[in-house]
Amino acid sequence: MSSLVVQQKKEFRSDIERAGHEAALSTVVVFGDWCMPDVNIFSDPVLLKTDAESGFFVSDSLIMTTANALKNMEDLAGQYLSTNVCEDYSEQTGTPAQSGYGPFVQLFDGRWARGEIVWSDKVSGLGAVRLVSETSDRKIPLQDWTPWRGSLDGDQQWLNLKPTSFSEVKTTASVHSPDLARIEGGWFVSIKDASACLANAEGSTLYLDHFSDFGSYGGPIVDPSGAVISIIKNSRVDTDGGLCASNKSSTTKNSLGPLSRYYADGSHVTEGIQITSELISKLKELDPSIGTSSPAPITKDILRPGLAIETAQRFEIPILSPQFTESAYPVAELDAPAIEIAKQATVAFLRETGCATCDENRRTSNFNIGCICTGFAITQTLIVTNDHCVTDLSVGAKTTFLTFYGQEVEAELVGKSSLDGVAELTDAYKEIYGMNGSTGFHRGDVALLRTVQPMLDVQPLKFADSSKLEAWQPLITVGHPAAMTRTGPWVTGVGSFVGGNYFDQTDQAYNLPAAPGASGSPVVNLSGELVGQIAYGGTASGYEKTSILTNKYGLFALELEIDTVGITPAPYSEREDIPISPQTSSGAPSNYIKEMVEKWAPGELPE
Repeated sequence: MSSLVVQQKKEFRSDIERAGHEAALSTVVVFGDWCMPDVNIFSDPVLLKTDAESGFFVSDSLIMTTANALKNMEDLAGQYLSTNVCEDYSEQTGTPAQSGYGPFVQLFDGRWARGEIVWSDKVSGLGAVRLVSETSDRKIPLQDWTPWRGSLDGDQQWLNLKPTSFSEVKTTASVHSPDLARIEGGWFVSIKDASACLANAEGSTLYLDHFSDFGSYGGPIVDPSGAVISIIKNSRVDTDGGLCASNKSSTTKNSLGPLSRYYADGSHVTEGIQITSELISKLKELDPSIGTSSPAPITKDILRPGLAIETAQRFEIPILSPQFTESAYPVAELDAPAIEIAKQATVAFLRETGCATCDENRRTSNFNIGCICTGFAITQTLIVTNDHCVTDLSVGAKTTFLTFYGQEVEAELVGKSSLDGVAELTDAYKEIYGMNGSTGFHRGDVALLRTVQPMLDVQPLKFADSSKLEAWQPLITVGHPAAMTRTGPWVTGVGSFVGGNYFDQTDQAYNLPAAPGASGSPVVNLSGELVGQIAYGGTASGYEKTSILTNKYGLFALELEIDTVGITPAPYSEREDIPISPQTSSGAPSNYIKEMVEKWAPGELPE
């Protein structure tokens, strides 16, 4: 598998792009603590870990990060009403384990290092770690780690700190490893123009209109010279664009075109801490070498893996030509008529309450909506969505949906699969594993609603036979991911079929994106016919285990060892946005959806 993960280089198009990617070499991922067994009998010695945040070198051995990143298992105990999370784990599982040996740091070059906390300040929210040991294999005993050696090839350097007035800042590059994107990798470089955010004209907080989450906090924000002018400290909502005008939510439907992944394109802004002379003075107390010299120029190509983490951690790795997207959808079909067919039949689940004022003759052109879930029309009055979107509703409950054409309709819940769907896995499961298996609480995760007003102008989706789907067959979905409010709802995802679940007739998997808000999205073929819906996103290997491995290779009960602690640098991409959806998803096949609809609304589907 490793032979497939080729290293890629990139020709940088600007000084800020080069500065950002060079700074990535000096940026790290920081874990405050690990819980590890006294005697390692596990494939991975890290039983529990604190949340990972970002950091960066300010000298050969000193790393700047957030104070929060340096919390240990005892610090986390208050959240769980205990004294030590690791000790609790030991008692509950009977596995003797210890913690308190961190912080632990992962470098861009793949090495791991262990350090000691030399400074932590609650007021500024910053902290510093001095590295003491390192290893290329974090699974070996800590006593076998070697003393910290610093840079191995001369390219990993420290970063200089530069006090700067934010009113003067123009282009910036933030280097960070968002938690929500870890299936893609880390060390993302987000390039933004700070002058586009009017709030930067005054104040001690830097605002940038790019996505970040707690995994980003502590990451450096550099200027075109490569100097750190700010440190990522937080993320906040800016729906009205008051801080950064470009963040204002769209009132129109999405126009990004077909996507293989959903991207972080919401109305959040990143906040940065100001670099001050006082901060630099504090760091000089910890390491007098800080500020006495400049890092040597980086002369080598900056290489990144050619595959995302999730792609490399599949049982069956697709080798795709340029004629296909990364989700194995043919580029020649990116303007297929089926996309428009799916769009116009897709609806938005607005409210879990009725709509006494709904008028079939009234339309809205404002699509800046708060969407609970996605659904789709199968007749002029029947809507399908996910069971988990109506968990708290009883049959007969009133809801409100919005159609592609701007019509609000009231809809009554007719049925949901958690009440009367297929509850047990197939006999094949019992034959292989010796016990009965359950399809889960949602039993296929299908729900049906009937509208009071007919959905005018909508052309309902026609059912296709999902049993005829083949691996890698092109598929299309349309949904309303909550993370993409800045560019609007009705987002098109394109990909391909993974396979039907060998043990579960209520489930099949796709190489299609999934995200909160897009639950209940239709899945159609290139003829625009319904072949399934999306309920959840997940790991590719997890879906392959019950589809490709069983259906194609006749293999059962295999597991793929996946590293849930470390990450690799994300591949180079022409897109600046950060992918936040898994590559794969699953949901009910159209045949099962049709079976449930005919149970709840007999005779209402067209022949």
